[in-house]
Amino acid sequence: LALAVALSQQQVQDQCVYQAGIASRVQEIRQQGETWEQFKIETDKIYQDDEGYKNLLSIGYLVYDQIPAEMNADDVFQVIYDSCIAGHYRKHKKGNEYES
Repeated sequence: LALAVALSQQQVQDQCVYQAGIASRVQEIRQQGETWEQFKIETDKIYQDDEGYKNLLSIGYLVYDQIPAEMNADDVFQVIYDSCIAGHYRKHKKGNEYES
C-alpha cells in the first residue's frame, strides 16, 4: 500500500511538473510577442486534435487569460506547479488525511 501511495504521489508530481513546464514555455512564447490567436494557429499547425493538443491549449489559455504578461517564466512555473499540487490534494482530502 505504501508503494502504491508513493507511486501515485510521484505520478501527481510528474503531472504537475509537466503542466508547469508547458505553462512556463507558453509564457516565454507570449513574452516574445505572440498573441493568443497566433499561439492557437501555430499549435493547430503542429499538433493533431488529441488529448495532448487539448491539454496544451487548455494550459496555454490559462497562461494567456490568468497570468500577468510581465511575470517571468520561472515564476509561472512555480505558480502553476503549486496550484496543481494544491488542487490535487484538495480533491483527495479525507478528514485530516490525504489520499492519493
